[in-house]
Amino acid sequence: MTRFGLLVLLSISLAGGAAHARLSPGDLAIDGELFAQQSPPPPGYYQQPPPPGYYQQPAPYYAPPPPRPLTTRSEPRYALLISGLVIFGVGWFSDMLLTSSFNHEPFWESAVPIAGPLLQMNDNTYANQDNKDFSRFFLIWEFVIQAAGGVMTLCGLVFQHTVTVYADGPQKINLAFTPLPGGGSFSASF
Repeated sequence: MTRFGLLVLLSISLAGGAAHARLSPGDLAIDGELFAQQSPPPPGYYQQPPPPGYYQQPAPYYAPPPPRPLTTRSEPRYALLISGLVIFGVGWFSDMLLTSSFNHEPFWESAVPIAGPLLQMNDNTYANQDNKDFSRFFLIWEFVIQAAGGVMTLCGLVFQHTVTVYADGPQKINLAFTPLPGGGSFSASF
């Protein structure tokens, strides 16, 4: 290093402040300008372009599989259908349970769906008036519950909605058992 370079370094280091904070032992000062030595970037940070005339194999292109064909079809509204069946079943079962608990005769009237509670309300086979009023109150509710369940079931069947499904159906699984000498094998394909 020349004397001039040493003087520049000395004057900058004596000046202190921000200039001193930026200097490191590897820095050079030539003709009053500071040149910091740069370290190479970490591996993988910068990729140099290939030299001229270099042929790089393009990445292979794999075409996506063709989409499966779609179609639409009408289906019942299963939520409404199942809910209606459950409500109807609860009303019908409670009617038969209530009829047997009050010893109402004839019992077959309770087995008639929806109209069974109405048939039982016209009977005069109750032991006293309190039982008659109490059972009539529940018979009215059982009729309403059974009728509501029946209407919900019919609405679920009649008011269908369209559903988009695959035209080729669900994916199938093929199972095969192959007899071999000394034992068999099992294979499955989708």
